[in-house]
Amino acid sequence: MLLPGSDKTLKKEYVVIGAHFDHLGMGECWFRSRVPDTIAIHYGADDNASGVAMLLELAEKLAAHPESHKRSIIVASFVGRRNGIAWFKEIC
Repeated sequence: MLLPGSDKTLKKEYVVIGAHFDHLGMGECWFRSRVPDTIAIHYGADDNASGVAMLLELAEKLAAHPESHKRSIIVASFVGRRNGIAWFKEIC
């Protein structure tokens, strides 16, 4: 979603607001499970729903008040598992 900025000059600059969704996460590395020494699935809200809910709420508020931001705003949600990503392996 693109929310145009209100300033003629600054609207050519962009701010990206994003959250990830992929439904399931695992307690691993620094994403620890609630049970010590256990790798376990984090269902929905633990892993994604709170960030996506914030993103949708913020997008709704910004869209309702287009004068509130001088720069254009890109609202995006991303999907992608952390497992197998090179930087993730290096950090862990």
